[in-house]
Amino acid sequence: MNRTFIGVRNGQFGVYISQPGEDVMTTTKSLLLDSRYDMLKVHHSAIVGLNRGSFGPHPNGGGSGYRYFIRDVAFPALPYLPLFSLAFVQNQNLTCFYPPPSRNAQISNDVTLDYVGFWIGGSSGSYSSWNAEAFERTNDQDKYFDLNAVVTIFKNPVG
Repeated sequence: MNRTFIGVRNGQFGVYISQPGEDVMTTTKSLLLDSRYDMLKVHHSAIVGLNRGSFGPHPNGGGSGYRYFIRDVAFPALPYLPLFSLAFVQNQNLTCFYPPPSRNAQISNDVTLDYVGFWIGGSSGSYSSWNAEAFERTNDQDKYFDLNAVVTIFKNPVG
């Protein structure tokens, strides 16, 4: 049984992947990947450093020992909310957080990635920017790790 195939299938060239337990050449179920269709076309991609903010209390009152990182990036507008992929990369030792943790990811013995957030924004049904933010928690204001956001915005709409 083959689950993947690159070549001519049913008279059309493409890349095909079947569902688990199904042979890609004989299945009657829908395929997981069929390259003949408009699947996950990239609209925008970026790897950008998040701007490091000051050290101090959490802005929402969650105690002291936090450093805030944020970045806003524009992309060519779409008339719908698009699918996206997001990862955070810690620059000093190139640790990649994918998918990003919602809370408490240990970066080192001294620093914890406490929170990450991501938003796609715009106005009047047009989406044209994204925003990433993160909080690191540490007891030493001189210990922190700069972060990059790795973002891909797809042409495919959510839902």
